[in-house]
Formats: sequence, structure tokens, C-alpha cells
Amino acid sequence: MKRLLTVIFAAGLTFGQVTDPTKPPKPITPARPGDVVKVLNIRSETPPNRGNSAVRTVLGMYPSGSGVEMVFDETSRTLVVRGPAAAVKLIEDTLKVIDVAPPPSASVANVEVTIQLLYASSKEDAKNVVPSELQPTVQQLRAVFPYTSYRVMDTLLLRGRDDQNMSDGGTLSGSNSVYNLEYHPNIGPKVPSRTIRLKNLRFSLRILVSNSYTQVGLNTDIDAREGQKTVVGKMNVSGTEDAIFLVVSPKVIE
Repeated sequence: MKRLLTVIFAAGLTFGQVTDPTKPPKPITPARPGDVVKVLNIRSETPPNRGNSAVRTVLGMYPSGSGVEMVFDETSRTLVVRGPAAAVKLIEDTLKVIDVAPPPSASVANVEVTIQLLYASSKEDAKNVVPSELQPTVQQLRAVFPYTSYRVMDTLLLRGRDDQNMSDGGTLSGSNSVYNLEYHPNIGPKVPSRTIRLKNLRFSLRILVSNSYTQVGLNTDIDAREGQKTVVGKMNVSGTEDAIFLVVSPKVIE
């Protein structure tokens, strides 16, 4: 068996031996009358340092001295078999059953998350501008939080692979407010409607209010339906009656 395992990893195709340029070659086992030679393609994968399971199986069918010799070349993924025609045919038929090609690698979907920051104030705001797609969300918020004005501070967009940590940071448009965003997305099944879990969603914002900076933030896990806007939380702005709402809208990019 030790000799057979050596043969399985032989780089050359000389039967029953491993080529070593520092030593004289061993004599080739002479072919017997009626022997046939066949080259078989191997489709299954070869785990590192373990050999190929399908090849190991057929090697075990004909141990040393049985009259059947085989050499597996890992580079070309071929198994060369020499022996009686019936034995070679049995090895070929066996490989047709147990030598299964690996499944094609599934592509990893991407998750695109749009985050809109809504600033709610108890005072009138000349910058009170809310895009039409956010009007239904603002109407729902007004029913619970009747602030005088709502406006969009900024829109953040971050795209990455499913089940991978994602993070973003920078300054909000037209301000000195510094934000940091982190989350880990997991795409749910597509029935009846797909949800995307944002694990460890962390958002922090250092915002300038009345000539001094204040820090707001949240940390949570949420399940959000794909394509829908979800209000994640309300962050009170220190020293004022104002608040910031985080609105999340995730989408899967196949």
C-alpha cells in the first residue's frame, strides 16, 4: 500500500515508479500479452495533501501484485491504467459512478444599503426639503413625532458582499459633521418577500450645534424588507428639542 500511495502522486507517467533525476531509472514493468492501456480524465477535486478520493478508491481495488498498474497525474488530472481489458473496463465504469465533478461555485450576491438622515426640528427650517420618495415616511413620523419641520441632512450609500463586514465614514455633505457607519448584512430567503438582516448596525455622528459639537449614535440589529424604507431609530440632539432619524433601505444586487 505504501508503494501505491507513492504512485498516486507521481509526476510522470512511468508505471510503478517515481521519476528521480538524481538516481538511475528503475526498469519499467513489462507489459503482459492482452494488457491494455487507457487514459481516464478525473473530474473531482483533489484536496490538498490528501490525494483524490475517487483515485484512492480504484487503487484499493487492485493492490500491488494484482497485475493492474495505475498512475495519477495531478497536473493533467488524468489516471493512466494498464492491465487486463476486463479490469481496465471495471475501473472505467467505477469512476463513471464515483468521480463526480464539483458543483459550480455559487456567486455571492451584493447588498446595497441606502441610509438617509432626517433632521427633525421644533422650529421652522428654511432648508425643509424632503424628496417625494421620503414623503410617506415623514408622514408616518409626524403622526408619532409632530416636529415642525423635517429635512434630509444627507444620503449615504454603501455596497458590499453578503455576509461581509461593511463600514463607511466621512463628513456629511455641506457640513463639518463627522459620521461613522458599520454593519454586517445577511440576505434572507426570497419567499414570500426577502428580508435583509443588518447585524451590529452602528451609526455615530459628531454634529455641530450652537457652535459646539455633540455626539449622537445608535447600535442595533434589524431585519429590513428589500426595497422598503425602515426607520431604524431616533437620536436626540443634546441641548435642543431636535432629533435625527435614521432611515434604511436595503437592496440585493444579484
